[in-house]
Amino acid sequence: MPRFQRLDLLVYTFQFQHLILSQQPQLTPSIFHNYFQPAEYLITMSLSKPSLPVIKTSTLLLTAFTTGLSLTYSTVVTPLLLTSPTPLMLQQWKKMFLAGSTHMPPLSIISAVSFFYLAAKSPAHRNLWSTAGGLTLGIIPYTLALMMGTNNELLKREGELTARAKTSGAVVVSESEEKGAKELVDRWGVLNLGRTAMLLGAVGLGAWTSLL
Repeated sequence: MPRFQRLDLLVYTFQFQHLILSQQPQLTPSIFHNYFQPAEYLITMSLSKPSLPVIKTSTLLLTAFTTGLSLTYSTVVTPLLLTSPTPLMLQQWKKMFLAGSTHMPPLSIISAVSFFYLAAKSPAHRNLWSTAGGLTLGIIPYTLALMMGTNNELLKREGELTARAKTSGAVVVSESEEKGAKELVDRWGVLNLGRTAMLLGAVGLGAWTSLL
């Protein structure tokens, strides 16, 4: 196509667009913005203000996950630890303890804050939601009051055996040391069931309250 014909075609195109916009103002960008504004509003509201059913569901799922994690420590991991030699058992328990102390407190705090938020937004069931939050947050003082002594003793014994292994290269554990270490690990598993029961109670109470 010759250059002057392409230029004419471009001019005609601009003239046609100007004619369409001048004759049909509903096609202006502001009209398009008004057309899509409801969708933008709904998306913004859904992201900035989650609905209570969404918060209830996510809170119950998070608390149920934390409950399952705690239950696994006592019913699955602890019995397996008791079948290992004492030095290995204590090393594996320490790894489990460090992992649990990293994940469990933040999960329980987030769940508790969510329960307390639901209590603030649901005056009719405030006491029930608050109780669920108290049960969830209560595993922290429970740990400090009832489990810290066992935790410290197990950490102490693991450190002693690790130091002996570095010094002599081989660790010989007496029968009394083995028995005492296994009793401590078993006690830890039983005490941890108390935390699991508190979390399970929070899940059950929260699920029941959400149906009211």
